[in-house]
Amino acid sequence: MTNIISIGDIHGRSVWKNINPADFEKIVFLGDYVDSYDLSDEEIIQNLKEIIRFKSANPDKVILLLGNHDLMYLYPKVPNFFMGGYRNSYAKPVQSLLQDSVSLFQIAYQYGNFLWTHAGVNRGWYESNQKIIEEIQKENNIPNFGADVLSVMWEKGFINELASIGPIRGGRERFGGIFWSDYMENLDSESGAFLAGFHQIVGHSRLPDIETLRSLDGKSSVTHIDCLDRRTKFYQIEI
Repeated sequence: MTNIISIGDIHGRSVWKNINPADFEKIVFLGDYVDSYDLSDEEIIQNLKEIIRFKSANPDKVILLLGNHDLMYLYPKVPNFFMGGYRNSYAKPVQSLLQDSVSLFQIAYQYGNFLWTHAGVNRGWYESNQKIIEEIQKENNIPNFGADVLSVMWEKGFINELASIGPIRGGRERFGGIFWSDYMENLDSESGAFLAGFHQIVGHSRLPDIETLRSLDGKSSVTHIDCLDRRTKFYQIEI
């Protein structure tokens, strides 16, 4: 069994230091390392530096996913990455930090049929991008959809598709992508509720506590863990 702990949206908080790395085989951060309502620029930057050092010291154990807040500093010219909370006061140093260590970050992680992304893959988004997905699978000899396909989409520049913003979040696209999918999209009938066959762990949608939504057959689920502004709580599973 592999013991995995997942950490929701950090937003400058240092609560991740409460975790004993020796207790887990994998430690997955779900992104959004920057921007905060109450922490200073210096605190947020220092925390990001420490997270990057933590990853560098534990390259196989620690997984750093990118969130939508991180992307607007990493790629400031992409419209879908810009949102409220942006701090011009530390934009340049945060951008430098992220760009200098971009190889340490990824957009998705998968272990078996468990899939981690910042905001999740809703079925509506999957179906609306199915042609692109199937072409990537064929061209790269990837038998099944998952983190590998998403990573190739990212590498090939399908940024608008991955970062699409649905109407629930004020966007113009039908469905939110892996950086913007909203909690309500997992309940919406048009989105199809669940991506079949996956147990997803996601952040992005702020909730008072960790919450798991399951399909009726129990074969698919989405666990939302963005609750650190309400409680210091992480999500642990053994696979």
